[in-house]
Amino acid sequence: MFSIRDVIQLQPNEKIELFVRRSVSAMLGQLVLAGVLIALPFFFLFSLLRSGSIGAIILCLFLAAGILVALRAFLIWDSQVLLLTNRRAVFVEQKNPWHRIVHEVALVDVQNVSFSKTWIDGLFGRGTIRLSSGGSVSALEIPDLPRVKPLAETITILKQDLNGVRTTMDGGFRMKPL
Repeated sequence: MFSIRDVIQLQPNEKIELFVRRSVSAMLGQLVLAGVLIALPFFFLFSLLRSGSIGAIILCLFLAAGILVALRAFLIWDSQVLLLTNRRAVFVEQKNPWHRIVHEVALVDVQNVSFSKTWIDGLFGRGTIRLSSGGSVSALEIPDLPRVKPLAETITILKQDLNGVRTTMDGGFRMKPL
């Protein structure tokens, strides 16, 4: 399982405000593939088992492939997170089980917080957050996050708290201690 303490270390006077995983619907395609790989050989169960050891090996290979696809999808989903602290936003992007990229943006550097949704994102209740910062650094886009509008409001609130310009905006996620 994923442990955030293996990826980042908190700075002095920094506390975790919010921990958000990608939407479960982001791995839906891989789970459907895994289900097909697991279910398909059972349609040909008698034919496979009648063909002897070769059929049993094919049955086991399909089952193992389905289990591996599902396990890989879950592990990558579990490891891809957005972590908001009172000072920065950290996005851990897991490409495959052995390739992890950590993107970090200080909240004081964030100039614009925006979100977008396609019609498919709206159907599944997810979207993309974009954190634009000044300078030559490109914007950080974090796809497939659930409830993007309250999340964007929460990032704005955290940025305002850091700058000491908090407005009376009521929105965002309710902060709970971890």
